[in-house]
Amino acid sequence: MREKDASDELVHRYFLTILQFHRVFMNENKQPPDKFPESTYTGTLRKHAHTIKHSEKMLMFALHAVSREFPNDVNVSDLSRLLHVKPPSITAPLNHLEKMGLVRRVQDEHDRRIVRVHITDEGQDFLRQAKDVFYERTRGLIDYLGEEKAKQYVSLMEDVLAYIKTKHEQHDQRDQI
Repeated sequence: MREKDASDELVHRYFLTILQFHRVFMNENKQPPDKFPESTYTGTLRKHAHTIKHSEKMLMFALHAVSREFPNDVNVSDLSRLLHVKPPSITAPLNHLEKMGLVRRVQDEHDRRIVRVHITDEGQDFLRQAKDVFYERTRGLIDYLGEEKAKQYVSLMEDVLAYIKTKHEQHDQRDQI
């Protein structure tokens, strides 16, 4: 059995910090809209703040991001492939987003088997407001950390992302062998 070393303590601290981040962010998402400052959550965002799940919000941002790649709306199969999930796993979130009026599914005119997902005007408004809130909070974090530490933090996050992408690529290459 291997001895514990300093890296084990660091791994443990990292693990606890990630858990605390998760608790804070998940708790924040469960807060009723009236707990947020009026200037932060207004309009469409305030209307859906308590009913939209974090995963649905992330799906909305993913849809928005891939809309540049698919200007005629993305189909469910392409979306699931881009998100590395099976199509059935995004059905329930899409159903809820559609019920809230944030997205709309439309059958392809040329191939009725293909269902395209379109962000509605209300969905675009929601995303715009959510992005504004994110930017406002991030500016607060930058002010809190100071510009130099904030730059270091962003640089470290970019390094972590590069590491994770490399691991995913290695895993994908092993799967192809």
